[in-house]
Amino acid sequence: MPHPIMYAKDHYVILCPGQEEEFVTAAEMLERLRAIVTEHPELLPRQSPQLPPQDEMLQDLLDNSCELSWDNGNWIQWYAVRLES
Repeated sequence: MPHPIMYAKDHYVILCPGQEEEFVTAAEMLERLRAIVTEHPELLPRQSPQLPPQDEMLQDLLDNSCELSWDNGNWIQWYAVRLES
């Protein structure tokens, strides 16, 4: 049976155009996504009583996607990485 560390999502690598790759914790990655959707709220569905709060939407985005793109060809990609063997 695989060790649980194989499925841990504690760290991410971020790729953005024209920038070096950056390694961040899961909390830092969520804050990065929060900053992007705060500046570009159209990237998330509009809030309604049927939709989960923004924090849950951000966590879902982090867990189930790996890229966001917005106006003028800007984008960010993120991938879970394991920093320990």
